[in-house]
Amino acid sequence: MHPVQCPADKRPLELLAPAGGLEAGYAAIHYGADAVYLGLPRFSARAEAANLAFEDVAAITGYAHSRKVRRRVYVTVNTLIQASELDELAEALAAVAALGVDAIIVQDLGVYRILRRHFPELRLHASTQMTIHNRAGVEFARELGFARVTLARELTLEELADITGVPGIETEVFIHGALCFGYSGLCLYSSHMLGRSGNRGRCAYLCRDQYRRGDERGFVFSMKDLALTEFVPQLRRAGVTALKIEGRMKSPLYVAATVNYYRQLLDGALTAEKAKALAADIQTVFSRPWTNLFLPNRWNRNVIDPEYVGHRGYPVGRVEKIVRLASGEVRLRFHPSQALEVHDGLQMDVPGLPRPYGFAVERLRVLDGAAGAQTGLVFEAPAGALVEVALPGDHPEIPESAVVYCSSSQEIKRRYRFEKPKPGLFLTRSPVNFEVHIAPDEIRASACLVGMAGLLRSPDAISATMEISGQFHAAHNADQMRVAVEQAFGKLGATRFAAAQVTVHNPQACFVPISFLNQMRRQITDQLEARYQEALSACVANVKAALAPVTPVHDCVIHAETSGVAGAPPSNIVKNNSIYGGASSSETVLDAALTPVPTAVASQASVRWCLKTDQPGWLDAFEDSDWQGVDEVILEVPPDATNAFDVAVRHVAERIGAARLRLALPVIIRRWEQAALQKTIRRLAGGGWHQWQAANLGAWDSLRTMGEEKENAKLDISADWPLFVLNHVAAEQVLALGATRLTLSPEDDGNNMRSLLATLGDKAAVIVYQDTPLMISEVCIFPSVGCDRKGTCRSGEALLASSFGEQVRVINRHCRMVVIREKPFCLAPHIPALASAGARILRADFMYRAYTAEQVRAIWRRLRAGQSGGVVPGTHAGNFERGLR
Repeated sequence: MHPVQCPADKRPLELLAPAGGLEAGYAAIHYGADAVYLGLPRFSARAEAANLAFEDVAAITGYAHSRKVRRRVYVTVNTLIQASELDELAEALAAVAALGVDAIIVQDLGVYRILRRHFPELRLHASTQMTIHNRAGVEFARELGFARVTLARELTLEELADITGVPGIETEVFIHGALCFGYSGLCLYSSHMLGRSGNRGRCAYLCRDQYRRGDERGFVFSMKDLALTEFVPQLRRAGVTALKIEGRMKSPLYVAATVNYYRQLLDGALTAEKAKALAADIQTVFSRPWTNLFLPNRWNRNVIDPEYVGHRGYPVGRVEKIVRLASGEVRLRFHPSQALEVHDGLQMDVPGLPRPYGFAVERLRVLDGAAGAQTGLVFEAPAGALVEVALPGDHPEIPESAVVYCSSSQEIKRRYRFEKPKPGLFLTRSPVNFEVHIAPDEIRASACLVGMAGLLRSPDAISATMEISGQFHAAHNADQMRVAVEQAFGKLGATRFAAAQVTVHNPQACFVPISFLNQMRRQITDQLEARYQEALSACVANVKAALAPVTPVHDCVIHAETSGVAGAPPSNIVKNNSIYGGASSSETVLDAALTPVPTAVASQASVRWCLKTDQPGWLDAFEDSDWQGVDEVILEVPPDATNAFDVAVRHVAERIGAARLRLALPVIIRRWEQAALQKTIRRLAGGGWHQWQAANLGAWDSLRTMGEEKENAKLDISADWPLFVLNHVAAEQVLALGATRLTLSPEDDGNNMRSLLATLGDKAAVIVYQDTPLMISEVCIFPSVGCDRKGTCRSGEALLASSFGEQVRVINRHCRMVVIREKPFCLAPHIPALASAGARILRADFMYRAYTAEQVRAIWRRLRAGQSGGVVPGTHAGNFERGLR
């Protein structure tokens, strides 16, 4: 790849770098990052990164803000939160707010709600984990009050240019780093297989596993690394705000090399030769093969590395000969294209091995190319020399002509040095105003905090006063005395405070010994610290009190505190909500809360059923008895729905009644699908269908458009599981958006689900059968032969077996891959327990898999028998019993 220098257009682009640990943060700032993003020990989507304790966050924030050109610090709280974690979350958010960070990156709508209600001054960024992938989603995020959206990596340059046209919100795109096979935020693969949720930072990276399809093996889901080195000018012209480097699991050295490259590229400081050298540095430190993914076009197939997995390195030569000595030593002979030294790492691709074979250089010799004579052992060999490197005793058979990669370089490690401040040197400090009154017989001092980085609504409440009696005689120089007082109270050392202003009142020009002034400063700052801690504790207590779940109930209504419609049904909230025309939308959607309505106890209430499918024809096999107790049927609207789909909708409505039919929008709606889908929505709405389901923020916006066009239509929108409700605060937020019902996540565990059901009752549907999409991807794994690049190919599906024996099925839907487990997800044996916990709506999904109508009917009947112990064979219960990590 040959990067193009940035054009004359100098629109600023923020370079955002990862800080998986404190040193990585320092490296990023040293080499030119405009901002860093980092995680806490909890609630980070990279839970296995080093992450930063609160004192480290304070240190890096203080360091970043102290630079001549101020840098920014963003904290990721971008995981899904279970109900039992809300108290700890409140403590973390209060602590971070007090540190003065520049933004919080969010996935969970419950976290969003807490921040907007209790820390409204904090700037919010929507994480890529929210799977915002179209203009409608960005517009809705803006209405919610997000300042920035981190867009899905899968977007094309054309889509980015369209999205950045949305005013009032910033856009952030990934420019370099690791890629997931599926859309971020929608991957349940690791969760359903191992109980390790990628949405909670515990991904097991099963997409990097080797899979067998028939007699063939390969890394069919293992993505190359993203590297958009060629596209910086286009991204700048498109209006993108920030370019983001992935890598919170990477080393400080990787961060330094990558930031250095992109900083110089953005500044127009790279020649072609220098760009090649700096790119080689990155590849040597850590790199898979590079790809530009779908930025130039959505049909790119050069995105998977099917033969090898892991770090490759930078190519520096080819194996010329394997030399075998009588002593038993085996040496690798080649001409390195760059200098080589002892302790450097070398790797080669060896057929039959899943990873490149690598080793550290321990014994290095240089040969005379003309005579073939050898030198003795050397520490370093120059570029272009003919060298021999001793191979480890356990080396595999290495083929001649194999590419030799440098996978670690001592020279690069020496070159990328950066400042590492002493601990405690930089802190996030809160400004304090001091006022000192000096009289002949006493000194009175007061201190008032004038800012706590948004921790409290009334920071002036944090203050301290003290007095010291004594005999203070006249000073020889009143001005020098004033300066001495100012200096004494300005020396706040390792405290969290900084003197903003020191006002001295000394009308009789008294002299006070420096020891007295230092004593007063220490005592008053100790008092101030105590008041600070009291304020922090009070803040946390207030937030926790507000987060306490309501009294367990099994039916709920929405109370709109600011709408003027007390107890109004959700459909009225949607119609009147300022999100649907008007100002202060982000405030209004926060003001809806669950209000308990006493009803019968769980064991006395009846369970109703819901069915969702993408194949209406499967329901033709149902008999009248199969529809008894059915609350609703949900039909997913295909992106290319024709009049034939409308006919199928009417047919189902005739069988079950129009009031029990709901239409669902797809979870992914790309720009090339949007126009046709909007046309379908308008057509169906015009036909009288006003019950819908949304699975992401973009779908909400699309339905909002429909509501605006049909002013008299009564919108009834339910929320599907990809909006992820794992705590009651998220539930309140989804309902506040206008949802009449929400769907609990199929990756949740039984304990957490029961706690939610105790509060939500029939406002929540529980999925008890589903071919859960483990990954949804734009990456086609099928052969390119026959691809028409129009989204109309029908490549069918593939059954794959992982290295640990689990089978998954990859299904092609409209040139979009859906990966499902061969064993469906099923909670049939747990239905009685769910009902006892408060479940009122049970849902079965028949999507993606190629069922027959008879199979669907048989499974449906077994599920409904589950209320009395029915079992569906060949299924799994996900995390319901084992718990979710």
